[in-house]
Amino acid sequence: MTSTSPWRRWLPRLALESIIVVFSILLAQLVNEWRQEHDRAERKDRARRAIRAELLHNQREVRNVHPYHVRVADTLMALANAGAGSVDPGVRPNGWIVPADSLDVDG
Repeated sequence: MTSTSPWRRWLPRLALESIIVVFSILLAQLVNEWRQEHDRAERKDRARRAIRAELLHNQREVRNVHPYHVRVADTLMALANAGAGSVDPGVRPNGWIVPADSLDVDG
């Protein structure tokens, strides 16, 4: 009768289970990294869309207030050329800096 060490009997199983555990941990890390990269890419995309929307909104707002500022500048130039010493507040009825959403450009 041959006596075999318990280690010899369990060593292949222990090695296989160890490899499976290490592989599972590495796979879990890869999946987690992929998920984090996917989330990061989604956040970048949302940020880009928000920035683009804000830039387009700001561009529209600038276009809306531009005629007002041109009229004020033209009036000031005309007054300066006429030698006016002071500027009537009516020249800039909406102030020097006009919030675009409060401006009536048709008026």
